[in-house]
Amino acid sequence: MLGDKVKLLFKFFKEILFALFAWLVIGPITILVPRNKKLIAVIGKDGGAFLDNCKYFYLQSQQHLVGQQKCIFITNKKEVLEILQKENLPVITYPSLAGAWFLMRANIVVVDSFEWFKQLRFFLTLGAKKLQLWHGVGFKQIELGKQNFAHGLFTTGSLLRRIQIYYRNLIGRNVFYDLVNTTSEFYKKEVFEPAFTSKNFTSFGYPRNNFGYSNNNLINTDDFIFEQLENWLTEHKKIILFVPTFREHRDTPLGLNFENIDLINKWCETTNSIIIFKLHPWENSINHVKSAFIYQYQNDKDIYPLFPYLSAMISDYSSIYMDFLLLNKPIFFLIPDKQQYLAQDRQIQFDYDEMTPGEKVEKWKQLLPIIEQQRENDCFKNERKELCLKAFDSNDQSLSTKKILDFCINKHWLN
Repeated sequence: MLGDKVKLLFKFFKEILFALFAWLVIGPITILVPRNKKLIAVIGKDGGAFLDNCKYFYLQSQQHLVGQQKCIFITNKKEVLEILQKENLPVITYPSLAGAWFLMRANIVVVDSFEWFKQLRFFLTLGAKKLQLWHGVGFKQIELGKQNFAHGLFTTGSLLRRIQIYYRNLIGRNVFYDLVNTTSEFYKKEVFEPAFTSKNFTSFGYPRNNFGYSNNNLINTDDFIFEQLENWLTEHKKIILFVPTFREHRDTPLGLNFENIDLINKWCETTNSIIIFKLHPWENSINHVKSAFIYQYQNDKDIYPLFPYLSAMISDYSSIYMDFLLLNKPIFFLIPDKQQYLAQDRQIQFDYDEMTPGEKVEKWKQLLPIIEQQRENDCFKNERKELCLKAFDSNDQSLSTKKILDFCINKHWLN
């Protein structure tokens, strides 16, 4: 136990020394390099994953930008580089000299997660306009609302909180954004304004929620699943997606023992259904879950293009179900560890039951019959519609990217 604290403390001071070097050396160089108001850098989650709002903002920007304006994806992932190069889309790897030079020159930096600041990215973007699109609309505490700094260190309470603020400011973790884009006035006020420090908050909706068909949308999706999709639709299969979130201890209690797998298989065969499991990218695969009716979607691939073809979704505490509300299809909640999750994993900002319009059960044997019953009597349809209105303000999600770009043009951040 003491050894773990010493390691944590050593890491803490190492990061401080590295940040001091960056402020004294990298920062001044960055500030001296002129920024180009025609350049936009997009940095995906985990250093450059091609997913979520960054993916769709980037793809849609290629259609909206004119003249010499350029929107370039920055990634540390070889597979993303190869995918985008194959599609003749502009991409640069980072860490690299070319990537560092572009980050120093781009006038706008677009992100949708928190860890983008690492590997000197924050210091290379000093002076750039930073746009935070974020990656979820749910009920969990995020960013400034989260109190998860250095659990197990030698101090607690208000002193720890002050240390946390100074430390995060120093390493670039607490970013002062120029724009935080949200999905509705409700979420802007209740979630994003308390969670981020920003000059501007908008509620233009999320670029990823444009569910219109596009070949580009299928970039970085699970090829096998989409190859099967045409057959499933021809056979009138009911496709159900299960998307649980991660736990801090990385142990998702899915209840997928062999007995439940057999139960699910028999139910799928009887009801002409397919169940697709999509785990959080931080989770491990479930290698034993394979059958003619159960499939596992690659957890580092984009799931959103599959949404229009789903008949229902099963979740637990993942915010992904909020986006699915836009299609007003049934949502079910499998929550065998509700009390433990809310107490130990993530604090929530709203009442869980009020923000989850669907049946809630603890076991698969309870869930499967309920799914079939709701196909005949969808009693949560109005509740889903009301929550969707609160979450998205009836915004046309297909206009999100254009509204963000227009905002940047009006602010003279882009010309």
